[in-house]
Amino acid sequence: MVYQVVLIGDHKQLQPIVKNQTVKKLGMGRSLFERYYTMFHENTAVMLDTQYRMHKDICKFPSAEFYDNKLKTGVPQPSSVLRVDGKTMPLVFGHIEGETIHLVVKTAKGNNNSKANQKEREKVVGTIFCSV
Repeated sequence: MVYQVVLIGDHKQLQPIVKNQTVKKLGMGRSLFERYYTMFHENTAVMLDTQYRMHKDICKFPSAEFYDNKLKTGVPQPSSVLRVDGKTMPLVFGHIEGETIHLVVKTAKGNNNSKANQKEREKVVGTIFCSV
């Protein structure tokens, strides 16, 4: 009887955190996919080079940094509603000074601690309304 095993994953994902030095010396600091890829990749590994959930502009960095520019997006990208200096952007970072307040929120399971920042909320809501 012949058995075949198919593993689907990414050998370039984060490595496991191994604190025990004995176990680390046995190779457990490397993921299963990384070990198999290193041992068998010439004949058996196939890169799934098209992903369907990431914006193409965000995909550029991991494609260049980790995948030799082979990773690409497979669907047309929707136009972004975020605009900065007249240019549409898939992602915008901004610094907002504000004050975090601590709240106690009552839920069906009891009281939970929560945080809120009024200035952040106002900035996000304002940015959304300016974009549409």
